[in-house]
Amino acid sequence: MDEHDIPETAFCTHQGHYEYRFMPFGLCNAPSTFQATMDEFLKPFLRKFAAVFFDDILVYSSSFEAHLSHFECFYQALRDGQFFLKDSKCLFGKRQLEYLGHIVSQKGVEPEPKKYIPCWIGPFPPPLSPFEDFLDSQVFTANLLRDMQLLLHLLLLCYTRIVFSGI
Repeated sequence: MDEHDIPETAFCTHQGHYEYRFMPFGLCNAPSTFQATMDEFLKPFLRKFAAVFFDDILVYSSSFEAHLSHFECFYQALRDGQFFLKDSKCLFGKRQLEYLGHIVSQKGVEPEPKKYIPCWIGPFPPPLSPFEDFLDSQVFTANLLRDMQLLLHLLLLCYTRIVFSGI
């Protein structure tokens, strides 16, 4: 944060007068302002070897040598903007990491198994009624015939009205 911006963050409490020296994410619009600022500073690198989501910044590369080069460019851009990294929150040179619910590695981006495995384990929906089973079996036919799609749509509307109205 620039020195001239610090007084703009001032607030008073019964214990005294305070000013922020770094961006407080509890303030209104601070995350979106920070996101816009990072997007502007890192614009040449975004979608090439960097991604930004609020205060999560990811620098990715296909090789360790490229990663060092990319990180040097990234770090220089942050220094030019007078932004600083907190060592305790940084991971460097990882082959695989979790990022926003995904696993990022040399293989690409995959969803975290703990996010989608519960879908396979259950709970499973109850068995279909004969009518739902019929509708399900007609999906293939409906994709081939336009009139069949309309008929199935009308049948489904009637069925949902009956089920949800309790008739």
